[in-house]
Amino acid sequence: MRVIEIKKILVIIAVALLFVVASSAGAMAKQEEIKQEKITDTFNLKQGYRLHFAEINVAGTKVWMQLTRVNGDVVDDHVFQSGEYFSMYDDETLIVEATELNIFQGNLVNLVVIDDLVQYNKNTGNPMLTMDRVVLAKPISN
Repeated sequence: MRVIEIKKILVIIAVALLFVVASSAGAMAKQEEIKQEKITDTFNLKQGYRLHFAEINVAGTKVWMQLTRVNGDVVDDHVFQSGEYFSMYDDETLIVEATELNIFQGNLVNLVVIDDLVQYNKNTGNPMLTMDRVVLAKPISN
């Protein structure tokens, strides 16, 4: 059973990596040096924000997400259900939202997959970053 679980996790990570590479292939083709994205528990946004996946509950149905500044200050944090609409604020200003957030819990790594992420400019409220999918991964510590 453990070998099957490990294979599932590796397949999910491999598909996520392929998605990141495939979705940015057009932009990367123009660059001389290809930079590979590293999947971590934190996604760097614009204007000095970061989206951080802090914890998944034991049942694997809820995730604690944090919107932080680069210096580590937590701007917003919230617990979201798997399959739920996702939004986070800096004071009263919407900074980031997504159509859906899904949780995948494994024996070695936990994944949070965020679909249709949009970051808004703090000053103007206009969309400034869009991502079809963001995958955050956190190894399980023993």
